[in-house]
Amino acid sequence: IINLSLGDTMNGPDLPTSKALDKVVKKGIVAVVANGNDGPGIWTVGSPGTSGGAISVGASSDAGKSKRLNFMKPWADIDFQLTAGSPEWDFSHSMIMTYAGLGKRENYENINAKNKIVLVERGVISFKDKVKNAVNAEALGVIIFNNEPGELSASLEMNSKIPVITVSQKDGRKMKKALENGQLTCRTIDIEEKEKL
Repeated sequence: IINLSLGDTMNGPDLPTSKALDKVVKKGIVAVVANGNDGPGIWTVGSPGTSGGAISVGASSDAGKSKRLNFMKPWADIDFQLTAGSPEWDFSHSMIMTYAGLGKRENYENINAKNKIVLVERGVISFKDKVKNAVNAEALGVIIFNNEPGELSASLEMNSKIPVITVSQKDGRKMKKALENGQLTCRTIDIEEKEKL
């Protein structure tokens, strides 16, 4: 068995890595390949996940599809993903946000995160440590935004006391900029309820 947790942004069954796996499978070896993090659109499975003979594995999540973040700003509502190990994200009333950089312990030294939603960027330390630092700062929830283009699905590898969600790099940067220019509040809205209004 070959297990390949790698991928390319190119989608093509004729790429060298995909063709190589096709040959390996013909020799009786089972090839299991990650199919990338760029979904859910068409042509988003990257090579070698496009190999015709390999077993291509991906994840699917509906966590952010029934609820969205809503801001007291003229923005479109923002989709989010609930992280594995997090309690339900359900702040229906307005919550004040603050920015805590990469979510390291020292990022909290000059901010007041108590009873606030903390926005942090992915990178440098684990998701688990980002959340532990937010809990120690008495934050009520954490929003982690991707450090590269696209959506972000994450696992905390623990059970968190506070809810943790992820958003895209684009949406995270928009929130970060708004926080740099003043206070920002958010709440959670139920998409089905909004559509009934």
